[in-house]
Amino acid sequence: MSVDVAMQPVGEGGDPTTPAAAATAAAAAAAAADSEPQQGSSESSGEGLRRYLEAKVEQLERAIAEKTQNKQRLEAQRNEFNAKVRELREEIQLLLEPGSYVGEVVKKEEETLREGRRHLEGGGDT
Repeated sequence: MSVDVAMQPVGEGGDPTTPAAAATAAAAAAAAADSEPQQGSSESSGEGLRRYLEAKVEQLERAIAEKTQNKQRLEAQRNEFNAKVRELREEIQLLLEPGSYVGEVVKKEEETLREGRRHLEGGGDT
């Protein structure tokens, strides 16, 4: 396969050797050279491609392993945080429960009968 490039005048002077025209011609020539592989270099380019792909696969496998390890670390950290939150919620629930009643003996009438006042523990003068 070959690529034909027609040079047209570029710029004011009509000089086809301006930098833009030269770059276009060089790119076209490189594309033509790449599109027509030679017999001897096809094996070496195949090996080069194989090495490139193997290196790319190894690089991606390392990235996957790193991401997997990071995910496991974050999951463990999440589980620890969830356990702490659960523990703190239980503690808050226990703190919000009403206190127990504590009686104060005012006078002793009989052995089985007593008169007293009830107070909430830590609650004040109720």
